[in-house]
Amino acid sequence: MSASCEAAPRSHARWTPPEAVDGVHWVAAAECAGEGAFAAQFASLLAVIDQPTRRGPAAPVVVCGTVFLRGQGDRPEAARLLAAHFNDSVPPVSFVVQPPASGAAAAVEWWGIDAGAAQVERFGAEVTTVTARGLRWLHVGGIAVGAGPVAHAQTHTGLERIGRALAVAGGDLGALVRTWFYLGEIGGHEAGGERYQEFNRGRSEVYRGVHFRAGTGGGADRPIYPASTGIGMEGGGLTLAGLALQSERGDVVLRTIENPGQVPAYQYSRRYSPESPKFSRAMSVTADDFAGLWVSGTASIRDSESTHVGDFDGQVRQTMENIERLISPANLAAHGLERGGATLADLAVARVYLKRAADAARCEELLRPLFGDAPVIQVVADVCRPELLVEIEAAFFPRCGRARP
Repeated sequence: MSASCEAAPRSHARWTPPEAVDGVHWVAAAECAGEGAFAAQFASLLAVIDQPTRRGPAAPVVVCGTVFLRGQGDRPEAARLLAAHFNDSVPPVSFVVQPPASGAAAAVEWWGIDAGAAQVERFGAEVTTVTARGLRWLHVGGIAVGAGPVAHAQTHTGLERIGRALAVAGGDLGALVRTWFYLGEIGGHEAGGERYQEFNRGRSEVYRGVHFRAGTGGGADRPIYPASTGIGMEGGGLTLAGLALQSERGDVVLRTIENPGQVPAYQYSRRYSPESPKFSRAMSVTADDFAGLWVSGTASIRDSESTHVGDFDGQVRQTMENIERLISPANLAAHGLERGGATLADLAVARVYLKRAADAARCEELLRPLFGDAPVIQVVADVCRPELLVEIEAAFFPRCGRARP
């Protein structure tokens, strides 16, 4: 599925080519080796962009990215280097202060296409669209709300900005299939209460006015929300990103997927949050020539209770058991989908959020036999519950969705 690339002496990178994703997009993940000046290290991460397309004449086109930084002070230099690399036409890029668990100065995740593989349009600095085979993907990023407001107000502001950005590109919040929320001081408290709970309150209020157009499965009359990750970052701000989909094809099915071993997050008891977290465990997108699964941030939770408290290995294993059960063909069949189920062999990219950097080496030991050479980034970040030590998100593209010859 994936190949390693030696982008530069000071970077380590892996990438997944288009034929192992959706036939259009490629994805690359890389981190610095942790030596030398920040500018030199970050330049090596920019060189990774050229790697996925060296096998052919097409030029690489980056449609969005996420930059994980060791500290907020490195952001201006990273932004300057990005502007120089992209000739002041930087795609949507989200800067997140989540230190790479290896100690590197920075890590990146790039999503792109080979030039000519699709129609690409830019709508300002926050949205890039990719249109191919009747599917129009809207990549949204680079939306940051400063540390001034409380989390409730930050969330309203951030989602309103995503809505405006999508509107410029002809979309709206109802087209979202995947969201990312990086919340500073996620476990902290402010006047309204715990910041994560206030974030949930703000998201719930905005979503009440949104008609999400994904369908539900198994005949169940359940709410519809995008797949999502809500995770901590350093500082007191909020950074947001999203992925939306538009299509007029009659064979496209968008379906929210829940885990039979977990209570849906939006049904959590008020003891976790007065307003429950409004997201689905995964979002499935299938069509005649395409299948994809976007898995939300997943942790060691059974029903709605945290498990293996104090046991890092146990939490990793439970998290992976949750993911495997969620994406399995049997679970998708239970949601009314005859195809689109996946295994870990279909992994295109994953992110691992660790509460403690000291767990990075052990986490690598546990996950590498499962993830193989797929692009995986490990960063240090607070999880929404203090007892949870790890959270994992991923995207899978099942082989049943490959384009027909």
